[in-house]
Amino acid sequence: MQAQGQIDPTPRTPGSSRRMERALIWGIVVLFIASRVGFALFGLAPNPDWLFNHLQNADIGLLTENPLQTVWFMHSQPPLWNLILGGAAALTGGAPGATSTLVLLLHMAVSLGAILLINATLARLGVALVLRVLAGLAQIVMPWTLFFENYVFYQHATYGLLTLFVWAWLAFLQDGRARQAWVAFAAFALLSWFWSVFHPIMLVLLLAGLILAGRGIRWARLALPAITALGLAILPSVKNAYVFDNPSSSSWLGLNLMKTVTWTSKDALQGCTFQEAWVNSETAPDNPDLPDLAILTAPQKATGHPNGHHQSVIAYSNRCMDVAVDLIVENPVAYVKGRAWQAFRAYSTPSYIYGWAPLSWDRMTVFTAPYDTSRSPIKFVGVAYFLGLWAAMVWLALRGGPNQAFFLSCFIIAGTFTGVTLLLNGVEQHRMRYSISQIQLIVAVVVLQGLFGRIGRAG
Repeated sequence: MQAQGQIDPTPRTPGSSRRMERALIWGIVVLFIASRVGFALFGLAPNPDWLFNHLQNADIGLLTENPLQTVWFMHSQPPLWNLILGGAAALTGGAPGATSTLVLLLHMAVSLGAILLINATLARLGVALVLRVLAGLAQIVMPWTLFFENYVFYQHATYGLLTLFVWAWLAFLQDGRARQAWVAFAAFALLSWFWSVFHPIMLVLLLAGLILAGRGIRWARLALPAITALGLAILPSVKNAYVFDNPSSSSWLGLNLMKTVTWTSKDALQGCTFQEAWVNSETAPDNPDLPDLAILTAPQKATGHPNGHHQSVIAYSNRCMDVAVDLIVENPVAYVKGRAWQAFRAYSTPSYIYGWAPLSWDRMTVFTAPYDTSRSPIKFVGVAYFLGLWAAMVWLALRGGPNQAFFLSCFIIAGTFTGVTLLLNGVEQHRMRYSISQIQLIVAVVVLQGLFGRIGRAG
């Protein structure tokens, strides 16, 4: 018998359950569409300038004219984001405003899909309808969702794909159906084609964790999807090894690692900055083994912004990798202190406080101000919140129960992601953190469900 005051996640009848679920889904859809119309009338929209400014984006003219060739000869990024940009540019004739608007429409579909998938995930975890309603309403107007939805960059796509993975992975762990495993691993393979942080090693660690926690895992239905996903995930690295003799899905690792070296003099850096890499590309000799294509040989894009995909960046970044490793080995204490300070900064700063703001973002203070923990001493609230989430994730992963494997998987994904972005990249971890924010939200809601249950039992 249910204790008085306890939230009961189980509906009274199957018919009422289905009606309530349909009402929740349609309510989310209607409110989401209405909110996006309102925000558009308010002036919120992507800034089309970011199409040109972003180093990760290839020259929009090259993507319009020959997207497949341009993406094939990119060594700095996995291919999928620039393929999407190229497709959008081809449909709009490369017009920045129209291209940005088309990407925004795709991002809106990602946002709505993610909200519905998170609701479905919470339902599978037995979360009460009232909490799922509140979570759905909050996601519609969360400032980080609005920011990255209106930001022409791969961050929002990776958020959506990881949400799809989380939902499908939980479904497989609960039901054991092969098609659920295929959806989960297809989502992961696509993630690895968007961003090099989602490395095949993450998938290997996930499967290893499943071995430790997995009673009743149907490995026969898991094996082929997992092997297929691993094979697809390594293809960008294989392509770069074949074309550039550089077996990595991103050639910027050395330059990114050098950004973690913050304790030494400028001379000791030996010119290992992104800015110096762009300067070097203006005078670097062409590689005769590579074709004479603008994506590889032009120091700047047609707009005058640096071409981060110049062929000289590969050797430059590899040299910087050696310099960075030597400096870190010489002074590991300074490296650890610097990473600890950066972790504090990352977790005390909301993900939407970022320099690449959408149009009219400065008018959104009614949504952003309540979440702004970047100001002292409020910043400690943000740090405490995330420390609590990590503690909760560990507890859920270790306490046992029918969903232990799922929460252990969430911890492995979030932990690996956080470790890679913090230890191998200098800054911007608060922006990067958005990609795993659905995991943090799910954990937070599950913890609330547990607290309400305890309060109900105590009553």
